[in-house]
Amino acid sequence: MKKRIAIMGIVLCLIYGIIVASFIITKNDVVLTVWEIITILSGFLEIVFFVGIAKMFKVHKIHYEIMLSSLVASLVCTSIAHISSITVTRPLIASGVDVPSYYLIGQWPSYEMIIDYLGWGLFTGVGIISLSLGIKAKDKLDKMMKITLLGSGILCLIGFIGGCTPIQELWYFAPWGYGVGPIALGIMMLKSNREIEITKE
Repeated sequence: MKKRIAIMGIVLCLIYGIIVASFIITKNDVVLTVWEIITILSGFLEIVFFVGIAKMFKVHKIHYEIMLSSLVASLVCTSIAHISSITVTRPLIASGVDVPSYYLIGQWPSYEMIIDYLGWGLFTGVGIISLSLGIKAKDKLDKMMKITLLGSGILCLIGFIGGCTPIQELWYFAPWGYGVGPIALGIMMLKSNREIEITKE
C-alpha cells in the first residue's frame, strides 16, 4: 500500500505539472477544463497521500485530526471554485455573457480565486504543517520527511499570504509546497522502511 500511495503522489504531481505547462503553451479551453478537473481530483488524492504518511508515522490524534480537517476544507474549497468555474462561469462566458472579473478564476481579487487560495494555500498549509509537527523522527530519512513536510506547508502559507497582496507572483510559492513537495515525499516514502498501518480509530 505504501508503494502505491507514494507512486500515486509522484505521478499525480507530474501529470499536474504537464497539464499546467500545456495550458500555458496552448491556452486551449479543453486543456483548461482538464486542468480544473485534475485540480479537483487532486483534492481527493492529497487526502489519501497525507493520510498515508500520517499512518506511517502513527501521528498523534490531535495532529491527525487537524491535518484531516484542514485537507477536507481544502477539498471543499477547490471543489466549489473549480466546479462553479466549469459548470457556471465559463459556460456563461462562452454564451456571450459579460461576466464581471470578480467572478472569474484566474483574476484577482475574485470570489473563485479567494476560495481557491484558501484551499490550496491556507488549509493545505495548515494541514501539512500539523502533520509535520506530529511526526516523531527516528532516523535521518524520518527527519528529512518531517522537514520536507514543514517546508511544504510553510510554502503554501507564504503563497496564500502573498497571493492576497498586489504582488500576485508570490502565490507561486504555494505550488512548490503542494506540487513539488509530494514528489520528494513520495520518493522518500519508497526508500523508508516504515509501513502504513491501517488501524481502527
